[in-house]
Amino acid sequence: MHKRARLLVIPVAFALLATSQLPAHAVVGTMFALAAEYIQSEAKKARETPGHAEWCAQRHERYVKEWNSYPVANGRRRHCASPYYSPPWMARR
Repeated sequence: MHKRARLLVIPVAFALLATSQLPAHAVVGTMFALAAEYIQSEAKKARETPGHAEWCAQRHERYVKEWNSYPVANGRRRHCASPYYSPPWMARR
């Protein structure tokens, strides 16, 4: 491949990506996958923080350590924030 042809590959690839449309379900699915990965990484940090899981388990009867969450009355789950660890979205400012 000539040097000039190699230089054209990047702009052509970018143009193809920019003009193509991804299906909505692909974008939403990717967003949910990224969110789940982020929540799991934060739950891992919570599990590894000394004292956090024990504190949450004492205060919330059905606390699930693997997800750092517990069920609430309306069927949803709430993440546990303790004096030892708080998820970034629950951290007090």
